[in-house]
Amino acid sequence: MNWNPRNGRKMGSAVLAGALLLFGLASCKPTEDVVSAASTVSASPSSQAAGTIPASIQQSFPNGLTIDAAVTVPDGWDLQAVATQQMNPVVFDSDKVAGQLLAGKDIANHQTLTPGPTRGGNETPQDIYTTADDTHLNLDPALGSVRLTTPQAEAISYAYFPEETSEYYNRDAYTAESLPFMAPEDAHAQVCAQLVEMGLPDLSDGPYEVVALDHETLQQQEQDPKQIDIKPETAPEKKGTWTQDDDCYVFTLHPALAGEPADTQVDLSLVARPTVTVYYGPAGFLSIEGGFYEPAGEPAAQAVVPVEQAVQTFTDFYSTKKYSSEEAAEHVTDIALVYYFHSAGDLTDTCEIWPVWNFRVETGLESTPQFVMVDAVTGLLVDTRVS
Repeated sequence: MNWNPRNGRKMGSAVLAGALLLFGLASCKPTEDVVSAASTVSASPSSQAAGTIPASIQQSFPNGLTIDAAVTVPDGWDLQAVATQQMNPVVFDSDKVAGQLLAGKDIANHQTLTPGPTRGGNETPQDIYTTADDTHLNLDPALGSVRLTTPQAEAISYAYFPEETSEYYNRDAYTAESLPFMAPEDAHAQVCAQLVEMGLPDLSDGPYEVVALDHETLQQQEQDPKQIDIKPETAPEKKGTWTQDDDCYVFTLHPALAGEPADTQVDLSLVARPTVTVYYGPAGFLSIEGGFYEPAGEPAAQAVVPVEQAVQTFTDFYSTKKYSSEEAAEHVTDIALVYYFHSAGDLTDTCEIWPVWNFRVETGLESTPQFVMVDAVTGLLVDTRVS
């Protein structure tokens, strides 16, 4: 499933920067112990002819770690010249964006915050607005970040739970393909056009996903906020009655990226790719959350290290890890070459699209897999993340 929003209940609780954090495993050094492993590498004739990429890898280690993984590489990738691309956040005019998103609303509070000489020295201030009807808008031009939430979006967050790891997950309950106020393709075009009017990038050519939230299903699926909120005493009242005016589309928009192979425009195999999530109804924008990025310069080409080298990097660390029990031992079930969108450094706003070997790791204790990334250019351990 391509849909992968960052939060299953609160639509305004995370920004793109959180998805770009590195977790520091690259600084961890394996022990000096040498661990022997039973290893099997199989390759089909076609994969051998395409560049000696094995079709699968099997290994086992005394500590319980096992690898029994299919190896996948996107069709059409030249492993001697994989395109890489630097991306910069789009620095927009906060006044122009706020003027359009908050048009007709009474501003109850406006704060301008200067975060200081961080993010590569960029001191562009943040603007935080609250309106009389409890709409909130947080603009951070230095990170290309826009976060808008309205009372209606807050109510929807208790009726629509798109995160698969949420106990309330219900995305599959929303089966409508179109809503009465507008066809989805027309709404998509209108959303993209209005973003451009605000001085934000044109996302109309990029891949996107859409979910139609009809008021009947919203009413059926709504949970009592006071029963599920972390702090029930601050939770809003249950909306209870939903009408056609509450219908809305949820768009997950992605920019078309320079240097990105065409197939990733379909399967979205870019990890933590730039994303803007929009809730859009008959009255316009109900919620926007995400970061706007644009290419910085021309794409470059990099050769990819063999998957066997990536496996060696992975096992140098994990084959000596001590597990608390047999059930806690880790098992690699897939290894895929994908793009990773991440920060280009601690002191810069620039991000980059970079190839990584992505290891899917499962254990008997966790139902949610983890992913461990090895830089496909340097061969060094990069990052771990939870799906």
